[in-house]
Amino acid sequence: MPFPKPIVTREHGSWAVFLIPLASGAGVAGAGTPNLVLLVLASLGIFMSYVPIQTLIREKTGAMQGHEKISASRLWAGIYAGFGLIPAVLLLVQGLWSLVVIGLLAALFFGLHFVLVRAYQKTAAGDFVAMLGLTLTAPASYYVGTGALDARAALLWLAHVLFFGSNIVYVHMKIRGTGARKEKFTPREKLSIGGANLLYHAFLVAMVVLVMPTVHRPEFAGLAFLPMIAHAVYGTLNLAERVRFKQLGLLLLGHSVFFGLFISIALA
Repeated sequence: MPFPKPIVTREHGSWAVFLIPLASGAGVAGAGTPNLVLLVLASLGIFMSYVPIQTLIREKTGAMQGHEKISASRLWAGIYAGFGLIPAVLLLVQGLWSLVVIGLLAALFFGLHFVLVRAYQKTAAGDFVAMLGLTLTAPASYYVGTGALDARAALLWLAHVLFFGSNIVYVHMKIRGTGARKEKFTPREKLSIGGANLLYHAFLVAMVVLVMPTVHRPEFAGLAFLPMIAHAVYGTLNLAERVRFKQLGLLLLGHSVFFGLFISIALA
């Protein structure tokens, strides 16, 4: 029997939501320590184990998955979880016990995400809940770098939640637009499809204005969000039926990298 291929998430955007907050938190902490390497390895193992574990849970709850798929999921869940467990234990024996709290919170969000996907398939709410768990890598890496789980760690998480929430709302607007199957939209139709997107970004602007004065470099905090806000508003006003999602994904990845860099400078 051939060795099963590695099971990797098909949600390519989730890699950015996982890695960029991890890098941002380390950048704000200003510490490239061996413990940060251990956190990266532990987080990577846990992140990659989610898909095979999800398959195993589906099988236990009555969804037929197939013998080969279940066997492969058991194998890779064990490999990934084992890969993540060893560096996690090495961090805990150093007294970094707040990582347990962060890990339990992430598990709660991923459990809720599983329930939402089973009940409603792919929705903006489900994606948002999963994002809440993935962005916890920001306060985790900050905590490992500084030894403190303080207000700046919470602000790091909030900034990433607001930013990646923007991505989610915008992409789901585009999905609704393609589902309408119309070449051109009237202003009223654009508002109907993109109203939630505009409301979210109005809220985002208000939050940025409110929080900016509390950070070390407020001008960089504003710049961090600016390209995504401008893109989201422009994309609503120029809503079209045809969307090149691969190109859109690359553009959003560029926004995410830009955000990670500038928010690190703002909060450092």
